[in-house]
Amino acid sequence: RAADSIASQTGAKVYILDPVVTGPKDAAPDSYEKTMEENLKVLIEALYD
Repeated sequence: RAADSIASQTGAKVYILDPVVTGPKDAAPDSYEKTMEENLKVLIEALYD
């Protein structure tokens, strides 16, 4: 992956966000919201790291 290559050359950290492209058909009604909350936690961590 390009991000991993850049990170290894620069010492940067790679953060992974969930694209929420698809999910299980029987997912809970709030699964999208929970996934976005997890993505927000990752973004906050990346900003303060």
